[in-house]
Amino acid sequence: MWNNKLRDMRLSDLTLQAHQYLEEYIPKFMPQHRPVYVWFDVYDLEEKRL
Repeated sequence: MWNNKLRDMRLSDLTLQAHQYLEEYIPKFMPQHRPVYVWFDVYDLEEKRL
């Protein structure tokens, strides 16, 4: 259950601190042509699974 919850967690569901961090992190390190919808998109993009 925990894994499924985290896998489907949207960015807007994160804490304020995490959301602020990712607002700076995503434009710097994620490909611009790949949208990030859920928290695990960041991991998948970093590990080139998406």
